[in-house]
Amino acid sequence: MSAHDVAACLIRGFGPDAYLAVRRQIVRCMEQNLADEAVFWVRVREQVASLTRVVRRKDERLQ
Repeated sequence: MSAHDVAACLIRGFGPDAYLAVRRQIVRCMEQNLADEAVFWVRVREQVASLTRVVRRKDERLQ
């Protein structure tokens, strides 16, 4: 799956808490020294931020 696909799924599943779910994954990767996986989750975090900004601009609330 791409970072965009994972971000979209997390937003659907977690709503506004998607960013926090991604943050937990990044911390887990850092604690386990999984650098490549941490980079992927950083990309997911960027996609979550981007997608939630787009939705908020449309109607001022996160769907």
